[in-house]
Amino acid sequence: RIQKAVELLRSTRTPVTDIATQVGYANANYFNKVFRKAVGVSAGTFRESKDIVEIDHLILD
Repeated sequence: RIQKAVELLRSTRTPVTDIATQVGYANANYFNKVFRKAVGVSAGTFRESKDIVEIDHLILD
């Protein structure tokens, strides 16, 4: 789900709350918490940042 969210954040201007719903999270705050743990930054920061390198894969606990 996070990998799909990464794709949507990069390729669309869809609001983060809508992306959270599209990838299966009912609560956008929880989605952001999970996203931050997996990627290292919030979904909004990820979208805005030009310095974050390509994510090849994610390792989730």
